[in-house]
Amino acid sequence: IADERLSEALQALPAPLPSDGSFNPISAALYFRTDDYLKTVSVLEEYANLPNPLTQQQYFLLAESYYKTNNLTAAVSTFTKVSEDNHFYHQSLYRLAEIHRQQGKNDLALTFLQKIVETEENSRWKQYAERDLQYDSTKDRF
Repeated sequence: IADERLSEALQALPAPLPSDGSFNPISAALYFRTDDYLKTVSVLEEYANLPNPLTQQQYFLLAESYYKTNNLTAAVSTFTKVSEDNHFYHQSLYRLAEIHRQQGKNDLALTFLQKIVETEENSRWKQYAERDLQYDSTKDRF
């Protein structure tokens, strides 16, 4: 969707959002698509407190938004809720590897990268993981 259409859609959202959560999924997706990660977090956290469980896509959007806002503890916790049948599963594993590497937990990061390589057919996440594993294996030689 073009940026102007996203802006129009955001302007059409009711303010405040209804307390029944009926607009939370679409508003979270719109905020995410426009890189407003703080609002994405706010809307999805509010939605998660309702009787409706988050979908797998919403877990990913929430986890990625936590990551983008540097709430790494919440990001790790939420990325681990993304299941293997989710389209974003391997991206979630890659993010977990990045976070653990930032925290100095290289062995754990390598575990996530290896899992991507072993379970993913062919995607950019597999390519990134292979590159990172190759870099890790050669960096100690020099």
